[in-house]
Amino acid sequence: MKTSRFISGMVAIVATILMFYACSKEESHPKPEALFSYTIGGDGRTINFTNESTNATSYTWDFGDGQTSTEVNPVHTFAEYKEYTITLTAKGPGGENVFTYKLTVTKASPVKLDDNSFDDWSTIPDAFVSVDNNGGIINRVKLDYDGDYIYFYMEVQDNLTDSLPTGIYFDLDNDSTTGFKPWTHHAIGVDLYIEAAITTGAWSSVFEVDPALDPGWPWSEVAVSDYLVNGYHAQAGAVVKVEWAFKRSKMTAPKKQLAMGNKVTLVMTHYVNWEPAGFFPAQGAAAYVFNMQP
Repeated sequence: MKTSRFISGMVAIVATILMFYACSKEESHPKPEALFSYTIGGDGRTINFTNESTNATSYTWDFGDGQTSTEVNPVHTFAEYKEYTITLTAKGPGGENVFTYKLTVTKASPVKLDDNSFDDWSTIPDAFVSVDNNGGIINRVKLDYDGDYIYFYMEVQDNLTDSLPTGIYFDLDNDSTTGFKPWTHHAIGVDLYIEAAITTGAWSSVFEVDPALDPGWPWSEVAVSDYLVNGYHAQAGAVVKVEWAFKRSKMTAPKKQLAMGNKVTLVMTHYVNWEPAGFFPAQGAAAYVFNMQP
């Protein structure tokens, strides 16, 4: 009887020791914490993910577009500019943990307005090239964009002493049946007009079309601060090359409750002594439709 009690006691002690050991062993493996950061490459669709998880030995990535990866630090290229939900699952001896992040993939632009160069425009296609002088004194125009700006590049037969007075008409709702119709391009319904010396930003003005005003100049000036960002400009013989940008978030017509979306219709006029002399697109041609993904 004593022997039986002794054996039972020993079994209980051993069980307790084993349980304590198992708990101690489990406690020695802390639970993983999933976490990552990222950098943007290429045109904005390629994302370089950096895994910053701890206490994990394996990882599963779900990029929210039907693609997955088990790499530690994957590089992934998304097909579209839009929002994706990224999920990282980190697993280790102490269990697993999930980190979820909503990533908006937005187009990047190579254009830098402060680099004193036009080299960054070399890969951007022409939006307009004058043929047989159909652009007047405007020879070439390029456009690019990112999530914050619309970038412009222009080559014009002018000189820097003229400050390059330029007017740009924006059809924010892309409806040619509404808004002002400039005599240079009738197939556009203008909601917003921006006029500026694009080399200096001097006398910059923003006007919203107002049908209640004189049809010849139906414009009401609106306060839009910091919408124009000047870039590099240089004289190249008889041609001036110039770049600038407009802030997308500022491109609104408040009275009409219109804001620029991912598509905008526009035309541009360059003036000499305040007489229209340069045209993008060509005078009388259809307005230019600029499609921008998010």
